This record gives sequence, C-alpha cells and structure tokens, in this order.
Amino acid sequence: MSPIETLPFEVLQLIFSLLVSSTNQGEYRLGVLPSRIILPFQHTLMKVSRSWRTVAISTPHLWSSIHLIWPSNDPRAPGPVPVVDPAAVRRYVHGALSFSKSAPLDINISDRGWEEVGGLLLVDSHRWRTLSLGCTDPPQQFEFRAMRNHIPMLETFRFLPSSPVLLDGHNAYFKAISEAFEDAPALRRVDFNTQLLPVRFPWGQIVEAGLHYCTTGRTSAMACFDTVRDMLASPAMRKLTVHGDPYIPAGPVINGLHLQELEFGHNAAWSAPLYLPSLRKVAANGDTIKILLDCIQLSRCSLTSLAIILDGISSTLLDEIRSMVFLLGQLQRLEISGYAEVDNLKAFLSPLWQTNALPRLSHLVISLTLEEAEAMHCTRFYRSILHAVGCIITSASTELRTVVVDLCAERFDDDSHALDLNALGNSHELRQLKTSLSRREDITVKIQLMDTCSRGQIFEWEFTSM
Repeated sequence: MSPIETLPFEVLQLIFSLLVSSTNQGEYRLGVLPSRIILPFQHTLMKVSRSWRTVAISTPHLWSSIHLIWPSNDPRAPGPVPVVDPAAVRRYVHGALSFSKSAPLDINISDRGWEEVGGLLLVDSHRWRTLSLGCTDPPQQFEFRAMRNHIPMLETFRFLPSSPVLLDGHNAYFKAISEAFEDAPALRRVDFNTQLLPVRFPWGQIVEAGLHYCTTGRTSAMACFDTVRDMLASPAMRKLTVHGDPYIPAGPVINGLHLQELEFGHNAAWSAPLYLPSLRKVAANGDTIKILLDCIQLSRCSLTSLAIILDGISSTLLDEIRSMVFLLGQLQRLEISGYAEVDNLKAFLSPLWQTNALPRLSHLVISLTLEEAEAMHCTRFYRSILHAVGCIITSASTELRTVVVDLCAERFDDDSHALDLNALGNSHELRQLKTSLSRREDITVKIQLMDTCSRGQIFEWEFTSM
C-alpha cells in the first residue's frame, strides 16, 4: 500500500482540493471539442484507486463549481464537423451535480451548452450561488419563469448573450428575466450587456454591476442613460464596471452618492456628467481620463486608488494628466500599465514628481510595453522609466513604501541587435535611483526589464531600505 493511502480521509480531501485548485482553479471544468470531451482533473483522481474514488466523490466542493466550455461550431470550417454526443455531456454534468450533494453551486456556461444541460441545472436552482451565461443558446422564457421563487441563494448573475435572436424586440422575454429576480434575496452582483437594458433588476439590493456594450440587437441611447441612472441611484450600489462603448448621451447629472469603485474600458461616447462624491477606487483606459477628470472636479471626491491603462500617449492625454494630478491629494495607490511610446513617456510621468503632487502615495506600479521598437528606442525607454522612478522617489512624501517597475520591449530584430541589459544595470539612471533610495527609509523597489529580442532575457533588480 502506498504511504499516501494511509493518510487520514480528511487529509486526502485537503490534498485533492489543493490539486484541483492548482490545475483547474478549483472548477469542475468540462471541455467539449468536436470529436471528444476533455474531462476535468477530478476524473483522473477517481481512476487512481478505489479509495481515491471514494474520497473524491465524498468531497462535494470538488464538483460544485461547474464550468462547461463548449465552443460553437464555426460555420466557416471546411467539411463536416464531428459532433460529440450531448447525452455524454449531460451524464458528466449530472454526475457532478450528484457528487456536489447539497453544496452551493457556481455554474458557468461560457458558450453553448445551456440547451443541452439547462434542464438538469434548473432542478438544482435552489443551490445556485453563481450563474454565468455567455451563451449562444440562452435560456428560454419558460426557463426564466421556472427560476422565479427558486433561486434563494443566488448571489451573482452574469448574462452576456451573443445572439439577438431571442432578445431583439421581445418584451415578454425581458419581462420573464425581470420576474425571475423579483424574489432573489441573496442577489448582489449582476453583469449584463446592452441587449438586456429593458430588464428590471432589483437595484435596491445590488452592490456591484457590469454593463457591456453589445453590437448585436437594438440599443437605445436613452435606455443606457436610464439604466445607469437607476443603478447608481441605489444606496446599495458600490461598484460599476463599463465595458465597450455604450453611448450615454448628455443630459442631467447622474448621481451615484454611494458608489465607491468605477472601472471604464474604451468609452469615449460617454457624455452625461457623473456626481460620485464617495468614489475612492478607479480603473480607467487612457481614452476615458477626460470623463474621470470631469467627475472628480464635479464630485470633489477623494480617490485613494487609480489604475490607468494606456494604449499610447496623446497630447490630449498629457494635458488631462497634468490637470488631474493635483486633484489626487488622497491617492495612496497608482498603477500605470499598457502600451507607451518613448517620445511622450517622460512628459506623461513628469507631473508625478512635481512638488506637492500625490502627497499620500504609498504604492506605485508601472507595467509598460514598448511595441516593435529598435534597440536604440528600447534603451531610451528603459532609461526614461528609471529616471522617472528616481525623480518620483526623490520628490515623494515619506509615505511611499513600494515601487514596482515591470517593462517589456516587444521586438522582432535578430539577436545581434539584442540589448545589453547588464549594461543598463550599470547605467547613470540606475545609479541615480540608488542614490535617491539611500536617502529613504522603509521603501522597497523592484525592477524587471525584458527584451524579447534576446530570447526573453530579463534584468532584475531589487532594493529594500530599512
């Protein structure tokens, strides 16, 4: 008998949980390809021995997070596409539901599959904790009606239908979804796209919402405005995430007195003013900094965390950053990531080391990529960042504790043009940075430079002052 077989039952359960967590992020992840089914790691554990099978099927949480990955057939694929027997998929899902016993269920169907397994899942809707549907075959009206009064544990609902067939203009369908959530006392998070704007969610209990722009179906600009206004008017709402470019027309100020977190993707079509006095944490694409700047000026909110995702640095963005930096007197964490050009990089970062800029900053993260640059530009890119970090540390308040710099130059030169990253390690800018650090206490700086041209060569440097 193997020594592991002699371990106590509870210890084996813990080991299995760690194994599943490391391989499938804790999910029962069932992959369906045209010709075969990829079984989750749980089935591998069951095949080792009879005792391991007993342990696996006696551990409900190994089976309670069901993720079905079943890509839709590509109509452009040449020749006949073999099809997996849906009955086999249903068997595995039924087995997972049985082994999960009475544990709360997290259901995720990222593409197709609801039509095949939705009936099985509805039987256990009273156990749903999360329902995430990115379906090409979304639930029918009668299935949403079956959910009414039967989803008492549901905390998160995510519905991003990719097909407008059942949605476009069908008020009865939207009504069925709305009624499904009239009695869902645990519901706190919803994530939906602009096809579902007519749905009336119970905003009075929702603390987190995500709105995705969808190019299919009809989307009314005023419906977008009304939905955002209604969700932000709720005293429960704490976080809003906006994806894509839903058009929010100019109109009265949208008040979100209790909103604390806001995330913007590419959303230059937002025109309505936002009054968010409790806002503390923001993640914004560079294209939406103007929206954020207007919001801060109108709301007089005190941000403590800001993440800026760059896709280039325009002259307009430079002006907006210069205007915004002195409105961030309470900012404690700043993250700058994305893609940047060498020429505007110093100008973009320079407001950060002006006198009295960001007096409360304690954590700074810079993670930038330079695309398709020559070696000369890469050297300037790296040295500009090192110079900026040194200036920020010299001018920053004594509250700055952590600086993390992660830079990558994506290049396609041959290796003869690879950078000498060790030489950069001895550069004037790095020496200046070390000098700045020598005057500080209780600060940690981590720097990683990567040059893809030299087979992913990495230069790493870390300094901690006590």
